Amino acid sequence: MYVCPNMYPNHYILNFQVGPIPIDDGIGKEVATQITTTMKTNKTFYTDSNGRDFIKRIRDFRTDWDLQVKQPVAGNYYPINLGLYMEDSKTELSVLVDRSVGGSSLADGQMELMLHRRLLFDDSKGVAEALNETVCVDNECQGLTIKGNFYLRIDPLGEGAKWRRSF
Repeated sequence: MYVCPNMYPNHYILNFQVGPIPIDDGIGKEVATQITTTMKTNKTFYTDSNGRDFIKRIRDFRTDWDLQVKQPVAGNYYPINLGLYMEDSKTELSVLVDRSVGGSSLADGQMELMLHRRLLFDDSKGVAEALNETVCVDNECQGLTIKGNFYLRIDPLGEGAKWRRSF
């Protein structure tokens, strides 16, 4: 795994490269990154709605049914196509992505984004195959290597939307 932060006048770029994910031990793996702050977010964060508006998410809560939390990680992960952000009483932290990923806030003041995964067994959730993509050259196959960028910015409360919409 390789991560290189770059600072620009009004935002940071995190360049990353992950892979191939080793599976010699017979165990699939998911590689995620966490951004941890001292922000008091009260279980609340926002994810984009397929690149359109942002939707308020509250960890371990649903507005339209009484959620019984049995899988606290999977139950709080959402598809991220544009970005996610969190805020407290003074500050907003926004992260925009260059590809669709999964993301969450599993603890106050913290964001988690899935970078890559390689799973050896089907989870019986519908695709009927493991997530074990490989690339083969001259009859030698290995897991994929992926590269990407995350764009981060810290703004005073209420001022991050313009950047998220114009970047």
